[in-house]
Amino acid sequence: MYHVLDLFGDEPQRAFARQIGNLNEQLEKAGKIDKKAAEQDYQKLLDESRLPSVMIEELRNNPLTEDRDQSHEFMKELTSKVEQLSSSYMEVIYNNYEDIIMSADLNADGVVDRDLFLEKIDDYPIELQNAIKGMETQFFFLGGIEDVVLIYPQFGTPETLKNLNENLHPDMDVYVYLLSGESLGVMYGSGTMEEKIDALNYIEKELPKTTANDALKDVLYSRYSWLVYSILGIYQYPGIYDANNSVRQEFREGWKSFASMDESSPSMQVMQEVVGELEKNNWKSTNYDIESHITILLGEKVEEIWSVKK
Repeated sequence: MYHVLDLFGDEPQRAFARQIGNLNEQLEKAGKIDKKAAEQDYQKLLDESRLPSVMIEELRNNPLTEDRDQSHEFMKELTSKVEQLSSSYMEVIYNNYEDIIMSADLNADGVVDRDLFLEKIDDYPIELQNAIKGMETQFFFLGGIEDVVLIYPQFGTPETLKNLNENLHPDMDVYVYLLSGESLGVMYGSGTMEEKIDALNYIEKELPKTTANDALKDVLYSRYSWLVYSILGIYQYPGIYDANNSVRQEFREGWKSFASMDESSPSMQVMQEVVGELEKNNWKSTNYDIESHITILLGEKVEEIWSVKK
């Protein structure tokens, strides 16, 4: 029978086998084993094989609200496992049951209608049934992103996210948000401009609480910069340039409006500079790579924020 632990592959078993091999080698060479080191290694393996459900229950019983470092370690581990499980769930669904997904009823947003899909769960192959039920035990739920993916496992029920926010150090709130299915839908899906601006304002408000030493900072910056590009329409079809290699009029107006929204916003400060340079060049792209300049300037702004809090 399908088991959610199977999604981690056979690495946990290999790790335990390696530890047993190392202990046997110690015993053969020295006639004894280092029990303290063995217990530490064993506990580390147990921790690494913990499922999100186990981690979150342990967190509920032992909150880390006063310990930023341990909170960040927790979020780093949880993020890694959620990403691994999400990828594995997608593989199970699309590699084995793509025909079921492609024939499913769609809702008004053009993605699989979750309620109708789940109503028919008893008709699906047992492996798919168990995969869906397994997702629920790890706080995943099925959703979709218009024009991106018909259905996929999103992490973070409202209760789960509330539990994380209440039991981790407050600086972790932004990392919890980035892990949620809601944030992915806004950033990569059909979120409205208002929703995207709200998300941007929230992330920028939280940036000073993160540090250059956070292992998750790259995830944060990647999502943040993509959100900025999305708001600006950098990758929007048919592109930002017209036939004369000038920035299209609708982007000029949109970027000037964005740049004037909030002078304290790092991304809006960047666009003030970019718009100023483009106006000097009559909005021509010649000798001015817009995307590269935005990327460089945005990175400098974030590094400046992080350099204040190390």
